[in-house]
Amino acid sequence: MGIYANLNNEISKNLDSFNIILADKDVDTFKKIQKLNNKFNFINLSSYFAVSFILEYEKIDLIIISRKISNLSDIIKKADKKKINVYVLGKDISLPVNEKEIENIILKEIERKASSKKNRRFDFKKCISNLLNLDINRKLILRPGFKNQEKIKKHSKEAEKENKSEYKKRVKIPKLNEKKILKRMIAFSVIPLFFILFFSGKPIYPFYSKDDSLIKFAFKYTSRYKVDCKEATEKETETKLKHMRKTQSPFPVMRMNCTGERLPVKVLIFLDEKNVLTKTYYPAGLKKDGPSFAYEEIITIAGKHKFRVSITDSKTDNPLNYIFNKEIDIKSGEVAVIDLTNRF
Repeated sequence: MGIYANLNNEISKNLDSFNIILADKDVDTFKKIQKLNNKFNFINLSSYFAVSFILEYEKIDLIIISRKISNLSDIIKKADKKKINVYVLGKDISLPVNEKEIENIILKEIERKASSKKNRRFDFKKCISNLLNLDINRKLILRPGFKNQEKIKKHSKEAEKENKSEYKKRVKIPKLNEKKILKRMIAFSVIPLFFILFFSGKPIYPFYSKDDSLIKFAFKYTSRYKVDCKEATEKETETKLKHMRKTQSPFPVMRMNCTGERLPVKVLIFLDEKNVLTKTYYPAGLKKDGPSFAYEEIITIAGKHKFRVSITDSKTDNPLNYIFNKEIDIKSGEVAVIDLTNRF
């Protein structure tokens, strides 16, 4: 129990987990190591596909595999890329399978992986101590003739003073002018800001002429289905719960089953009795069962205009035939908005 307690401590400190793939087509192999399942995390597999799949999508630390598994060389290559050790039954591990031998291999691999992780960790205390030692070594270089500590200290202080004075003579360190630095910082920040503010407002580019006017036409319409809705029967709803059956509803609309595509909508726009737009709008959605959306811009001259819209669908019985008439008085540069949503 002491070995496993130490290993658990190593795993908890340095490893997140330790997963083992055991792959063999012989069921007896899994039975012989059944006791080890309580101690280690085994993933028991019996095919090349299963091994390659788990190896691709799971974190694996060790592979114990039989020669009976197909494409063994391919699995070993994949494991080498991920730096996973592979033990082949009958080559690296003796047959018949010995529980103790496999246990020793697993323990060895756990110790190896835990120690490598531990060595890779950054030791902050060690790094600081090394830096301090290096600094001390730089300050004092002892000569063989010096034995008295006081003389060594005096010598080191004098050497430091001499080195500093010589360095100042050789290298002229320029004094920092804080005002100049501040002016440069302001200049580098204000100039780009000026250009951003200037070009964000200018040049002003008009998309339309100042003398023209604009009519914006829009609507959203959920058209009828191509196939007529049918009332739900008891046979169709018998598999559902009682409170979810449409046949139980007192409202006729709620008892209807409506599926399939919706009808497209055809729009004709007349301005002063002239046809300025003829367009068909199709339902939205992958199944074409959503609403139809329309948005159009019509440029016109200023003044009074007769605006007429005709909206139809292709339903043979009781077709949609909606007509909208309005007289519009628009000044130059103005925009008139006609929204027919929920009007028909």
